[in-house]
Amino acid sequence: MLVSVIPIFSHLDYAQVQTSNDPYEYALPQGGFEYIEVQTNQTSAVVYASLSNVSVTVDLMTQNQFMLFNTTGSQHYLYQQNSSVVLNAALLNSGVYYLVIYSPYQPVGFNLTSQVIPLSLVNSTQFAEEEVQVPAHGYTSILLHLSTEGSPFSLLLEGLSNQSVSFSLWNGSTVFNSTPVTATLNFTSLTFGYTLHLSPGVYYLNITNPHSSTATAFFYYKITPSYVNPYLTDLTRVPGQLPMGIASYGVVNSSRITTYALNFSEVAGYFNFSSLSAYNPNGSSFNVSDYSSSLQLNAVLYDNGSVYWPQDVLMFITNYSVVVLHDNVFNMTTDNATLTNSSITSPEGFVTGTGHNAYYGNYKNPIALSYKFPFAGYLLMKVVNRNSGPVVSFGLLVFENGSPVREMFWFDNVSIRAPSDASFVVNGTEYTPAGIFYPLGSFYDAELVLGGGANGENTNFTALKGELGLFYVKGGNLVAFPSYYTFGADTAESTSNVHVTDNGVVYVSEGKLNPSPLSSINVDDYPPLSYNPPAPVKEPNTSSATSTISQSSVEPTSSTQPAVGTASSTLSSSQSTSQSGSSSLTDLGAIVGVSLVVTVILGVIIERRRKRS
Repeated sequence: MLVSVIPIFSHLDYAQVQTSNDPYEYALPQGGFEYIEVQTNQTSAVVYASLSNVSVTVDLMTQNQFMLFNTTGSQHYLYQQNSSVVLNAALLNSGVYYLVIYSPYQPVGFNLTSQVIPLSLVNSTQFAEEEVQVPAHGYTSILLHLSTEGSPFSLLLEGLSNQSVSFSLWNGSTVFNSTPVTATLNFTSLTFGYTLHLSPGVYYLNITNPHSSTATAFFYYKITPSYVNPYLTDLTRVPGQLPMGIASYGVVNSSRITTYALNFSEVAGYFNFSSLSAYNPNGSSFNVSDYSSSLQLNAVLYDNGSVYWPQDVLMFITNYSVVVLHDNVFNMTTDNATLTNSSITSPEGFVTGTGHNAYYGNYKNPIALSYKFPFAGYLLMKVVNRNSGPVVSFGLLVFENGSPVREMFWFDNVSIRAPSDASFVVNGTEYTPAGIFYPLGSFYDAELVLGGGANGENTNFTALKGELGLFYVKGGNLVAFPSYYTFGADTAESTSNVHVTDNGVVYVSEGKLNPSPLSSINVDDYPPLSYNPPAPVKEPNTSSATSTISQSSVEPTSSTQPAVGTASSTLSSSQSTSQSGSSSLTDLGAIVGVSLVVTVILGVIIERRRKRS
């Protein structure tokens, strides 16, 4: 598995809470009882176990309930079990409680033990973990993440409550139901939680409270699909709107669905356009030009449990024949994960937004270029691991711009202050983390797709003819993914009229959307990859490195906001390296003529581009 998920009880020392084969340490006469006082200073899981030579009554009581029992013998309790083997847990608020073992009918030998585990309750984690209030004599229903619709799956379910509740799964009929419990238990193996194997469908987790007082319940579930299903993207999109091009999901869709997983340090997206124009009369509602569109190279970066989503973007203003080189990085590790201006840094950009809505972009000096057809080259993303964390380089290699040229633009080098074992990942067996905020995680995929200019825009292409290719890079050589699809899923921007075909090479044109698998592509039909590497990035002082998984964000100051008209018309030595004596791509006259357009672009691209905006 890519993501290390911590179930509720995974940190318990079962050796302390499970009964042993040792001789019984304690004895009770008939009608006698013994107790353990349990103190909690915060919301905690209290796990307890008993082993006896005959059946006994084990009660978990509040302080008032215990005082009543001790003075009158009247039994009131939070939870009661009658057995010779007891293993249970309960969710308790701060206070004093009593664990009582009672033998009303006969003498007994027994062992009794308990353990208090403080819990930091949160509303969501990597998959789904939540505290809910269940009304008296009522129930709470939670829709499971919609990845359950994509394939057969296994479900790990754990629950904990302050009074007995029942857990059930419903998908039109009840497929699982527990008895009233304070903790989900499997008595046959003396472990917490249930593992269920289920067919595709829509499932609800129902928590039912039979008591006259509100119950607090804490649940965790993890879905493990047999394979990811790229078509699930339709569940979260407007019908007839998709990012179209070429994508790899780690799934081979043939007579028998198979999966694969790949890790790599560089990804390359080939493009060759002989025509490209777009128009959306409602572009202003997305804060973009009506004539904008984009080509995006997007992939997932995994680093020791942290999940990031970098994208390398060509943002076209098609009525001016201008393209802006743009990049973003998002933190997808958990619902509460964020980025700050100390956790991710670059001279070219900064973090905007707060909390889980924070993201990085190269907003200080984005490069604008004029282009002519044929316009061809490679978009590149490359990760290098250093002591202070990974560095992601965003590049554009152009070898056709109306005529043959050869110029390499490394326009941003982004340093992430985190554990440094990062690689790009394509994995067909797992979705990216999703908590309660979202119905579906993203995919561990790689995409080279066409869509609107920014901010989730959907556009129509009035003219389009081109070729695309998507590869990972190994030893400087292009390597084809084992399988491809004609559409992307993680990208927010989309189109309504791009048709994709393949015959060794992938072709795009305006036409009817055709979301489907592609047969294959032939690497030998694409230009070889050859470029100067990005300039080395100075290693920072690692003592100041901070984790990117944080609960707070640093807002950019006014000095870091993009200035009006700051689009670069020339490239510094750190931004561009020429591989031949060819003329520069940058047409100064064209850039001056469209300075107003570029100013508008800079004002609007500081918007989140992912589908979860």
